[in-house]
Amino acid sequence: MNMSVTPCVVTPAMVGRNRSVWREIIDTVIERPRTTADEIAGYLAQHPHDLSPALRVELERRHVCV
Repeated sequence: MNMSVTPCVVTPAMVGRNRSVWREIIDTVIERPRTTADEIAGYLAQHPHDLSPALRVELERRHVCV
């Protein structure tokens, strides 16, 4: 039996990629548009110490992600 082997060539564009280009495109198409509330929640999650302690306590009391 004669089996041919196709070599796998890794191009520089493929090295270091965790997600395929198609996966990124599909995720972008399926993802809902970000709203202003999403942007604010993202900022608060990344910068909790930029807020005054009183404001942080008030946001925690209202169950806002801080």
